[in-house]
Amino acid sequence: MKAICLQEPLDQTLQNTMKFTTTKSPITMTRDVLIEARGGALHFTATNLEMAIQASIPADVQEEGTLAVPNKLLMELVKTLPRDQLNLDSENGDTTLRVNWEGAHASVNGESPGYFPPVPTVDNPVRFQLSVAEFRRAVNRVLFCAAGEKGRPILTGILLQVNDRDELVTAAADGFRLARQVTVLENPPAAALELVIPAQTMTEVQRMANHAEAVEILASGTGKNVKFRIGGEEPQDTDVRVTSTLLEGNYPELSGLINRDMPNATVMDIAELNRAARRANIFAQDDAHTVRINMDPRRNHVVIDSESKEVGSSRVSMMSRETRGQPIEIAINCKYFLDLLGNLSAAELVMETESATSPARIGIPEDEDYDHVMMPIRVLTP
Repeated sequence: MKAICLQEPLDQTLQNTMKFTTTKSPITMTRDVLIEARGGALHFTATNLEMAIQASIPADVQEEGTLAVPNKLLMELVKTLPRDQLNLDSENGDTTLRVNWEGAHASVNGESPGYFPPVPTVDNPVRFQLSVAEFRRAVNRVLFCAAGEKGRPILTGILLQVNDRDELVTAAADGFRLARQVTVLENPPAAALELVIPAQTMTEVQRMANHAEAVEILASGTGKNVKFRIGGEEPQDTDVRVTSTLLEGNYPELSGLINRDMPNATVMDIAELNRAARRANIFAQDDAHTVRINMDPRRNHVVIDSESKEVGSSRVSMMSRETRGQPIEIAINCKYFLDLLGNLSAAELVMETESATSPARIGIPEDEDYDHVMMPIRVLTP
């Protein structure tokens, strides 16, 4: 292998592939990145056996070849190098990668590429594409509700469903809260789909989509894998491709948990509410992040209270609008509430309640396609 490339795209690509390796795994190849010099590019592959990434950068390839090297070691080396041309080479049959720059060089011991795990395939895929703005909205508004590693396995994923109304439904729930976003597809796939994708996969795809134009999703109704192509409207050699195994099992039916016909509702400014909730959370951390939201439609007034016997208390008042129903106080987990406020990218929200002990629905007045449901905290009154 002999190739010349620039330091900056190599550095960024190695940072991306590093997210798909497992540094503590006993399987050596899951710590490695596979580098292939071919055509006019360097092609990189990394996998932790549950998800894989394939990425490419332009290069002057003088001699084709393939080698597997430790991702972390090479990434840390490249990060220290000048933003200039780098020469990468290894002799045929040799497993050492030499990196040359400005009269200096370093050698990285690698391994034969023949032992590198194959990337999972998606056979006979159904395809559909979203703009990056659509994809980020569909994912960001639900991703934070996925359960952590100790939750039910199926709830650690994101539901991605294409229904017969040409809608993409993304949803997540952890038993205490749920979120659902509906996106109308301009060019829907040829068949309906229902996939449960690990939240970690969606996090990485969403992160790498920041500088792309579109995200294409390839899946099979009977397969065990899903593939994302991150790039432009038309496929290019330099597009990033992420493949992931799907979570097995049936995702819970969420629509029955969403009630849009509640008697009490208040519309609030998200930026002002976010500031008030952050202040309240300072005094709520010793009490399971419990804050009380008191909504009074008679005065278009909302009060957010929190209290800690150890450190003090907070009371923040703010005006609301378009209220209906009776005065009501509901106690919620402020940490969960801040997760929601930080991911809505909207000006206002509406909070709807039926009673202090029933789930609260939170929506966006100008967007009927989003629902968030939060379980209240039962507070013992003295």
